[in-house]
This record gives sequence, C-alpha cells and structure tokens, in this order.
Amino acid sequence: MATLLIDGGYFVGRFEKHWWNNPRRKNMKYWWEQGKKHLISKEERDNHLHRLFSYDLGYLQMKINELGFVSEIIVCYDGIYGRRPRGAVYPEYKQNRRGGVLATEHKGIDVRERIKKTLHNPDALVLGWKALYDENMEADDLIGEYCLNAPESEDIIVMSKDKDLLQLMCMPNVEIHDFTNLITKKMFLEEHGVEPEQYLDLKALAGDKSDNIPGIKGVGPKTAAKYLTEYGRIEDFPHEILNAEDLIRVKKWKSISKVPFHQY
Repeated sequence: MATLLIDGGYFVGRFEKHWWNNPRRKNMKYWWEQGKKHLISKEERDNHLHRLFSYDLGYLQMKINELGFVSEIIVCYDGIYGRRPRGAVYPEYKQNRRGGVLATEHKGIDVRERIKKTLHNPDALVLGWKALYDENMEADDLIGEYCLNAPESEDIIVMSKDKDLLQLMCMPNVEIHDFTNLITKKMFLEEHGVEPEQYLDLKALAGDKSDNIPGIKGVGPKTAAKYLTEYGRIEDFPHEILNAEDLIRVKKWKSISKVPFHQY
C-alpha cells in the first residue's frame, strides 16, 4: 500500500483550464457571467460550478483507482507566500509569470478559496482525503519534505506535472505520476538523457522558462545532457565549458530548484 501526494495547485489549474472556456458545453465562464449579470442566483451558479468540479474530481478518482494500492491520499497546496523563500536567493524566480512580480513581493492566490467557490471542502475534497498547507511553502516543497521525512518502508506516489518533483525519483520509495501514467526511470532517461540524480544540474544548465531560469547561453537540454553524461557533475566541467562565474550562477539556479527548499 502507498501514500498518494497530490499537487493541489496543479489540479485546480487543470480544472480551470479544462472547464473555463470549454466550447462543447456551458462552461465555468458561462455560469460565472450568468451569475454576475444576475440572470441566475448565486446558489444556482455555485451549484453549476460544483457539478463541473465534481467531473474533474471523478477523473482524478478514476486515475487513483487505476493505481489500486493507495492507503492514504493527501492534497498539497501552494502557500500564498510560498515563492518568497526562493525569492530571497533569486528575486526573479517566476517573475515572468502573470503580473511580473518579484518573488520577494509576491502574494499568491489561495487555491483553497477557489475550491470553496465550487462548494467543495479543500481540506477533504473526498471523504477520507487529507490536506497539507503552509503559507510560506510551495506545494512541491510540502511534497518534498513529506518524502524526505517518511520512512523508506513507506511507498509514496506523487501525482503532479511539476518537473521539479522529478528529482524525487532518485529516492527508492518514491514514484511520480503525471495525472496520466506512472513515470518509469526508463521513460525519464529516454526523455531527459540523464539519471534522476542529475535532473537539477540539467535544469540549471539548460534553463527553465516556467521558473524564469535562463540557463547558460548556448546550452540546451540535449547539450546539457551530453555534458552531464561525459563529466557527471557540473563541478567537474572543464573551464572552457563552464567558467567560474557561470558555475556560481548554475549552483544558485540548482539550489532554488531543490525540493524541499531551505535557505541556509
């Protein structure tokens, strides 16, 4: 039996993307605007949002049932100040996202409040499920900390599409599920060209637009994988490939991608 950790922020984002402008049926946007124009009551609007969210919960439960061996389910949510610890080291962290706010000043939206608008309880989306939340931590840090502190005898499945969580695959008792399939180490190697233990180096070298990490100029994922296969660690790269100044920057980018993140 395994413990399942779900990235709640990603799931809510998936739900909103799926249902907000879905052209095939009356969607979230339609019912929200009907309520805004007072063409339907607030109660009727919320009941429609509840119905739509229940569809996505049904999909999630179907994927969980396919696993067949889950003993406990915990949903992890991003804290509203979750970006700030990384922002203290790298203020540009995720600054390229909506609003362009420095991470040190960022105050996010509590996705639990969005869930409440659909008349669901974010602390127990389904009877028996649990929740984790810390206003100063991102969901991937909550997940990483749980995995780090769990005994090796506890099997853990992490359900998320956040690529930062792929680094947890180097732990023998952790598996990653991308809301569609379990990711095997063979699949990981075929996609990234390196072992899970080298993923943070790969990301820091090649960059990551989602986290606003530029990477080293002229080094893409394939080149980074080639260098890591040849030299193993960024610290062992020849100076002509990675000079002292670039090494300092790469180490910083690598540190902010580590989960759980702790500023020392």
